[in-house]
Amino acid sequence: MKICIPFIILAFVLSTGPLFSQSMTKEEIKHWKKVAKEYRKNPAALMELTEEHDRLQQNSGQFQERINNLESELMTEKSRIVELEQENARLNNSLAATQQTLVNIQNQQAQAQQIREQQATSQPSVSVSESGMPMGTVFMVQVGAFRKGGVPQKFYQYDDLYVEEAGSMHKVLIGKYRSYDDAKSRLGTLKREGYSNAWVVPFIDGQRVSLKEALNN
Repeated sequence: MKICIPFIILAFVLSTGPLFSQSMTKEEIKHWKKVAKEYRKNPAALMELTEEHDRLQQNSGQFQERINNLESELMTEKSRIVELEQENARLNNSLAATQQTLVNIQNQQAQAQQIREQQATSQPSVSVSESGMPMGTVFMVQVGAFRKGGVPQKFYQYDDLYVEEAGSMHKVLIGKYRSYDDAKSRLGTLKREGYSNAWVVPFIDGQRVSLKEALNN
């Protein structure tokens, strides 16, 4: 049933008594006395008004409970948001640290490349003989000698391979070192790779010489 405003006010008037009536005007007191008299004549209407009031109070309690539940859910969501923000901050810090590590690696690589370029440009140019060998004293490692067309393909894996033609033979040499010790170190490496009969061969201005002559040069 739809409750009129006067009925609700009447119920409040009846519950508050003389204290409320003191704040009303004479016209209002007269009006509500008339309404109260009508309700005394119609107890069923007063009972219906009272029941409607009780229902409204019950609905109000349900609404308040729903509000409390929503506020609790809101607090839970706020806590979850705080957790997500903290996790996001942690991930951002981790990402920043990873990016910094990457920058450091790139800087180290750039510095290494710069050093290699400086070393390459600082090396003096080397003149070569007619045979293509560098002028001056050079030590190479000979790993074998083969007839023409008989150089095994496996030797072509070495970037510093040199094939010396001597009549019908092709002598396979690897490396070009100014230092005898460097050539001996390469010799050890090649022997470990299976070239057990390899040895160091010295050259001066593209010509083979004895080890003693090369070391005394």
